[in-house]
Amino acid sequence: MNATTQNRQPVDVSLLIIRLVLSAVFIYHGYGICSSITQFAGFTKLPLAAAWLVGGGELLGGLSMLSGFLSRLAGIGLAIIMFGAIVTYHWAHGFSITNQGYEYVLTLLVNGLAITLAGPGRYSLDYTFASQKKAA
Repeated sequence: MNATTQNRQPVDVSLLIIRLVLSAVFIYHGYGICSSITQFAGFTKLPLAAAWLVGGGELLGGLSMLSGFLSRLAGIGLAIIMFGAIVTYHWAHGFSITNQGYEYVLTLLVNGLAITLAGPGRYSLDYTFASQKKAA
């Protein structure tokens, strides 16, 4: 392990932790939305097709974060979904999560953007595929 790799390791571990936590949150919520799609569509007043896009986007984005495959695309997609959630629902309730405000959703949005900007790190399929492509 050279000096550059050694200096990068805390960043790569941090990105992995962020990805794993995001994956748990989005897989959980995405699955919940998809398994009760009509209730979600009714609650959010979204058309059924839009509700499927939100639930499917969260579920697939969570799986992408888990594997580190297409992570940057997933990060921006999840950030857009969270922005939509803030604008359409949470903003009216203020900042505090205790009042269903946007505090928590904003945290998810920013973490999605962080993965979009920084990439998934060394412990990801994206990194593995890029390394194989360079070696070829």
